Formats: sequence, C-alpha cells, structure tokens
Amino acid sequence: MINRALVLAALTSTACAGIPKAADREVDCPPAAEAAIAVPETVRRMYAALGAEDEAGFNTVLTEDFYAYEAGKRFSRAELFALVKAARAAGKRFTWTVQEPDTQVTCKLAAVAYVNRGSLTDGTGEHPVAWLESAVLVHEPAGWRIRFFHSTRVPPAP
Repeated sequence: MINRALVLAALTSTACAGIPKAADREVDCPPAAEAAIAVPETVRRMYAALGAEDEAGFNTVLTEDFYAYEAGKRFSRAELFALVKAARAAGKRFTWTVQEPDTQVTCKLAAVAYVNRGSLTDGTGEHPVAWLESAVLVHEPAGWRIRFFHSTRVPPAP
C-alpha cells in the first residue's frame, strides 16, 4: 500500500517547486541616491541619441511601450525619432539640456520633472528655447528606461 503521507509530501514539494519563497519575492530596489543621478542621466542619454540620430541608442533608453506627448500630440518611440530626424533633415539642430531635475523615486518607478533650456538652430540662426518637461521611468535589469515623456514649450517672452 502506498504511504499517503509520502505521496502528499511529494506532490506538495513538486507543486511548490516553482513558487518563489517569500524572501525570493522581495523586490530589489536600486539605491535612491544612485537613482537620483541615473534618472536624469537617462533622459540626457535620450537627447544625445536623438541629436546623433542614433536610433539604436535611443531605443536602449526607452521601454517597449514608450510614448510621448510632444507638440500637442501622442508619439510612439518610432514616431518621435522620425519627427526629430525629419527636422534635422530640414536643417534644424536642437540643443537640449536637463536642468533643475526634480527626481522622485519609489523603488523601480521614478518621475523626473525639469527645465530644458536649449536652442533651435535653423537657416535664420540660433534661437533660445525652453521647455518644461517630465518623464516616467522604470528600473529594469539593464537600468533605468523611459516609459513616458512629456514636453511643453515655454512661450517666448513678449
């Protein structure tokens, strides 16, 4: 006769083998002090990739489900890259900066709001431009990646 206790123990250990223990389920949060530096730096890397028309580099700092609100409309990652690439093909050059970043981090989710004081250079010269921007980032095994980006251009002073 089969020992019921032995069978029950075998079934329980087999069924539970794939279930992580409580300690294994704990979330490994990146250190907040490091995140406060890495989050704005990730946004800077996005701008560097856009400025260099480096689509692969651009995509490495964005999540697969990234989208942006820019110029009053929603853009996917491919659409945003194409927008900047088309502007550059038309002779426009942008200078972007991340200044005064206000970074809020909760474990693997971060939000950063900042002032982007830069310029737009075209056939008529260089024009100072400022934007109020924000981004939401998630921490993945490869580091911080941007899930959402929003930009609002500050109107020129009268």
